[in-house]
Amino acid sequence: MRFEEEDLPGTVLAGDTVPVHYAANRPERATAQAPSPLAHLAGVTGQLVFLGVVVVFCVLFMMMVSAMPDDVLTDVETGFETGL
Repeated sequence: MRFEEEDLPGTVLAGDTVPVHYAANRPERATAQAPSPLAHLAGVTGQLVFLGVVVVFCVLFMMMVSAMPDDVLTDVETGFETGL
């Protein structure tokens, strides 16, 4: 099989035999680049940190809204008509 791929090391030349990595159920996504578990771990960690920040923000926002006095929430619901 012959295919072209970008970002290979400079030591790989045309016609070289290289190992091919692919998932058994996705052979059309074959690559000559070795899998990088550290890059995968860094990506997953970054996504989990981002989701954690979003969850913390939402919880803090709900705590702030629940701690508001009832008259502030009533004014917001009525469109501030009582203060005019």
